Amino acid sequence: MTRLDLWCPQPVSGLRLFELEDGAILQDPARRKIHSLNPWATVVWLLCNGHRSAQEIVALVAPGDEPFRRAIIALLASLQREGLVQ
Repeated sequence: MTRLDLWCPQPVSGLRLFELEDGAILQDPARRKIHSLNPWATVVWLLCNGHRSAQEIVALVAPGDEPFRRAIIALLASLQREGLVQ
């Protein structure tokens, strides 16, 4: 993953988000995949707009909680690895 202060994650085009009571489902029609997001992953996903840096997203979601901050960074890396954000 690139530096958190330089990377502004944004969703890959063509994905469809279906919000649920306990998270969301991301449908990737091009690759014929479905991804399940828990509530925190959904919040992070919604903050990935291409304008906020990954560092800003982490600060918004997990201010001051180091273990949770590491989990959010890992989540962003996973979203990137899965081809859901660029």
